[in-house]
Amino acid sequence: MQFHTATINSWKNLLEDNAFKDIIVDCLTWLHDDKRALIHGFVIMPNHLHLLWTILEAAKQHPANALASYTAHEFKKKLNVIGGDGNHKLLNLYSSTQIDRDYHFWERRPKVIDVKDRTMAAQILEYIHNNPLQEHWKLAEFQEDYHYSSARFYIKEQSEFKFLTHMGSFL
Repeated sequence: MQFHTATINSWKNLLEDNAFKDIIVDCLTWLHDDKRALIHGFVIMPNHLHLLWTILEAAKQHPANALASYTAHEFKKKLNVIGGDGNHKLLNLYSSTQIDRDYHFWERRPKVIDVKDRTMAAQILEYIHNNPLQEHWKLAEFQEDYHYSSARFYIKEQSEFKFLTHMGSFL
């Protein structure tokens, strides 16, 4: 099991718009359905994402790379639609100076921590679920009220996110 944090390039708040969060949800669903990863916990914040997951298959492409690649492609498509009529100011905020890409949506090195036991996993899950409640975000009053999180899955045993796998069944 791993704790994975990915951040939008330069900490821009690209993920404030729910349409961009939904792109990430679609990718997590695909990673689950394609049996590449078990997602035990997550939160999607305005400029970053936290995952508690187990990698099942690292064949062609590691799930973290697949997540970054797929979402970047979809973010670009979405920003092209928003920009419309040749006005791509939003997309240009993510122009890359690197030779291997035109746009750069995610910071290059996500933070990855191996989770050693159930206690550590529970602490990480609590941290993830408290993220939206932090003073500088104030995205919800209670953990389970923030939609783009696994908190409701653990607290109320409810979730529309079918990709979630309870960490207790794995550790």
